[in-house]
Amino acid sequence: MPNTPNLNLAEPQGGSTPGAANNTTPGSYPYMWQGNLLLIDQNCLSIPNNPASVTNGGILINGALNFNGFGLTNASTGAFSSNLTIGGTLGVTGISTLTGGIGSSLTIGTSLANTITLAGKATGTDPTITVAGDATRSLNIVPAAASSSVISGLGISPAGGFPIFMGNLTTGVAGIWFGFTSATATNSNESISASNTALNLASTGTINFNLSGAQYAQFSSGVFSVDSINIVQGGAATALTLKGNAAATGGIAINLDNQTAQTSGTIVSFNTGGTPKATVTWNGGINSGPGIFSATNSSTGITLSSNAAAAGTSLIVLGATDPGGTGLIAEFQSVALTNQFAISGRGHLIPQSTPPVPPTAGSFAAGFFTTGAVSGITLTGSDACMLLKFTTGTSCTQITEQTSLIGTITLSQPYSSTSWAGLAAFASEPTNVSLSYGVNDTAPLIVVPLTLGTFALYAAIPFTPKLSTAYAITIFTMGAGATY
Repeated sequence: MPNTPNLNLAEPQGGSTPGAANNTTPGSYPYMWQGNLLLIDQNCLSIPNNPASVTNGGILINGALNFNGFGLTNASTGAFSSNLTIGGTLGVTGISTLTGGIGSSLTIGTSLANTITLAGKATGTDPTITVAGDATRSLNIVPAAASSSVISGLGISPAGGFPIFMGNLTTGVAGIWFGFTSATATNSNESISASNTALNLASTGTINFNLSGAQYAQFSSGVFSVDSINIVQGGAATALTLKGNAAATGGIAINLDNQTAQTSGTIVSFNTGGTPKATVTWNGGINSGPGIFSATNSSTGITLSSNAAAAGTSLIVLGATDPGGTGLIAEFQSVALTNQFAISGRGHLIPQSTPPVPPTAGSFAAGFFTTGAVSGITLTGSDACMLLKFTTGTSCTQITEQTSLIGTITLSQPYSSTSWAGLAAFASEPTNVSLSYGVNDTAPLIVVPLTLGTFALYAAIPFTPKLSTAYAITIFTMGAGATY
């Protein structure tokens, strides 16, 4: 008795006896059994013996389906109500689009290679990973550090180049390391890294700052080198500060040096608005454009301290040109640029303070103007050295010893103490001197300080002025505590 080809079912066969159970007449039982078995055998799925088509809902599996090591081939789609577990290799070929479910994760087990390879579709074509969605979507790669000494991140190893590693240390430092992998990168390698408190640029050698391929600045072995670039404070109304950290009892706080030992030129130029105001020359000279050196701290003077030998010169004031007999080598001033005294171009010390106010005719001693008033009164010079001139009246009488001659004279800028002194000499003008007058036309005077900045002139001996004669009294005052 033969069997069906797919399911191997036994087929009943009819005999030759009419009316028997094995009759093959159509409509008899043996005939219909064989036809039904062949129909079941034809429509039941038996791969590879019978790869017949099965319509939707044709197969209902209510248990585990074992493929006995064989593969599932030529399937276009698949829908799973739970997780898909693949214990071997999943090969995906001939698929243009791979889509997944919503809210589910794709997990690759530890038994796989843990490697995703994206190959370009043609030589020279770079593979691309595109994250679709709204404008805020991005691609997140979130690896984990295996231990406290391992960096977790993304490593890039280009062909023919240095590897690049991006990631973060478990100490909280994230960055980019150049030329290192996750196994070799440390905080001191060539890298740009950041923590919660600082941004770090690290190198084991030199750090260069380049613009358009040209080097402009460099850090190397503790030296910051600048090439063709200005150091500028960009903040509005903010000073550029160079601050040293020398010890309190010694050392140099700020050292400005030139790489080459100069034999001429300028070491440092101090400018404002591009205009030089002061310079330090190659041999240590300090030049001021306006010629002004000042102390801005309150109640602080300027001290010039030298270190000359015992027989040397302590201080030299040198002009670039000779000021001549009418010019000045130096001027000494008080506040508001008021000259006090000067040294002339020929070495004379010249007091330059404001002279006192000339006395009035009425304050002169009566012997100068018995008839006719004193006239032509002038007072020139300074508080330290002054010349009083006047012309006597038409008739004069004798002036006795210790008589006040012209009352009180008040200095414009008095000394700081009443303990000062002075010298004075009385004589007629040279044009009025004649041999008949002789020495009788001159007389010594005494300067008597009265109060702070005031004094009077007294006759040291009796004398009689000449009538209508121009006289001059030369007066020298000497500072506080001076004697004569």
